[in-house]
Amino acid sequence: MVDNFILKKNMIISRTNKFDPVLKIFSFIFFLVSIILSVRFLHLFLLFILLIIMIIESKTSFKLYFLALKKMLILLCLIVFIGFVSNESLILILFSIVKIMLFVFSSTLFMYTTSNKAFSYGIKKIFKPFGVIFKKINYFVLIVTLSFRFFPLLGEEFNKIYKSQISRGIDYKNMKLKEKIKIFKSIFIPVFMASIKKSDCLAESMELKFYNLNKIRTEIDVYKWHLYDVLIFFSGLFILCFIIKGV
Repeated sequence: MVDNFILKKNMIISRTNKFDPVLKIFSFIFFLVSIILSVRFLHLFLLFILLIIMIIESKTSFKLYFLALKKMLILLCLIVFIGFVSNESLILILFSIVKIMLFVFSSTLFMYTTSNKAFSYGIKKIFKPFGVIFKKINYFVLIVTLSFRFFPLLGEEFNKIYKSQISRGIDYKNMKLKEKIKIFKSIFIPVFMASIKKSDCLAESMELKFYNLNKIRTEIDVYKWHLYDVLIFFSGLFILCFIIKGV
């Protein structure tokens, strides 16, 4: 089910948490592209070292990342099975597994150390130059930021309904697949209806506050570039360029 460690953000003050949102989003994109383009273990080793540094600086528990990896256990087993059936080399199978691990760990780090405000701030700054060409870019940014804010709300609502059904005696572990699908229908419909109600409340509150996208809005939080941010950003860019050159 939806894990609480994904819904909650890391409140510990660390360099990774205070990472400038614009540089963090670009660094995350560089990291994901680098994983996709990697063709050698040296590439993955460099990415792994960079990721370990960011995890240590974030002061988060390594248990969180292995819990996230546990959810991908079926996919990992499937990759191993397909690899042996298709007579692929053990090195290639191991290479694919390491790639997935880097994907899971980097995504968990980004989700756990990036607040909704920071993500919204980063998206606004990134798409701000496009406002000169596209006049409706503010609407797109608002949609992206609001959708990102709704993920934790939907997760919490899902957990509430899921736990309430367990308290009524429904045993998901011993059910067949068809029975699970029928039960999950009764979960997703209330979650969908709850999301519509919350979106209506949000729209009404924005109207009451005279929210206007066409006006220049000020920011409460001010983010500044630090040496750590610049080093991580250029390290990710350097690794990406190194991988592209090797490809």
